[in-house]
Amino acid sequence: MGKRKQMKIRIAEKKDELTNLYEELSDTKLLLSRAYTVFNYSTDKELIEASIYEISSLQSKYSYLLRAIKEITEMEPELKRYIGDNAVFFPKGGPI
Repeated sequence: MGKRKQMKIRIAEKKDELTNLYEELSDTKLLLSRAYTVFNYSTDKELIEASIYEISSLQSKYSYLLRAIKEITEMEPELKRYIGDNAVFFPKGGPI
C-alpha cells in the first residue's frame, strides 16, 4: 500500500473518530443542560445533592472530550479543514 493511500486511510479514521467525539460532546452538553435544569428546580435536599454530583461528572466528561478533540487535531494537522466545518465554540465560562 502506498504512503499516500495510508495517509488517506488514517485521515478517514481520524475524521470518523472526531465525528464520534463531536456527537458525544453534543450529547454531553445536552445532558449537562438537563442536569442544571433539575438542579435549578429541585427543592429536595437529596435531589439537589445528586444533581451536583451529576453536573460535576458531566463537566469532567465534557472537559475530557474537548481535550481528546484537541489532541487529535494537534496530532493531525491535515484535519484542520475538516475541523473548521464542525468546530464547537463556547463563550468563556463554558457551554452553558
